[in-house]
Amino acid sequence: MTEKHSPQLTEQEMLESILADGSPKAKELTKHYLKLLHDWDNSEARSGVEHFMHTSTYWEDEETLCASIPIHPGLHNTHGIVHGGILTTIMDNSMGVLLTELSPVPGDILTIDIHVQFIAAGTGKELTCKASPITVGRRISYAEAAVYDEENRLVAKADGTFYLKQAARS
Repeated sequence: MTEKHSPQLTEQEMLESILADGSPKAKELTKHYLKLLHDWDNSEARSGVEHFMHTSTYWEDEETLCASIPIHPGLHNTHGIVHGGILTTIMDNSMGVLLTELSPVPGDILTIDIHVQFIAAGTGKELTCKASPITVGRRISYAEAAVYDEENRLVAKADGTFYLKQAARS
């Protein structure tokens, strides 16, 4: 596969070229990503991943963290559905945030292992991930997550093993 390379353009020239001559999809994505970058410094997202995916999180109950993401073409694979890597990322991130909040000791949650099953195509305008703990330990924790579409149909599910890197003692 041969890639097309553009001549060396400045960022301003690339932006002007896309907005003037780009496809409707390129224009839509450019505007979406520009808004994300513009809002970066005021974001309440916990990570760049949450900001990039424009994730909104809330607690359904004391042990269920929900994370919703709006769907846009930048998240699609070549088949026009949400890429499996995006589904995996929202489940991994949701389980990590959940376990960070529920951890009995402060520290960083790091993924050791994640097992994902893709059930149906991720389509529509929004997907919601629900993450729940299986076991919360002082070093190793386990969680599960599932992604649903707007009709509450199961799109993907995962379970993961996570390591708690405890905060340094002062």
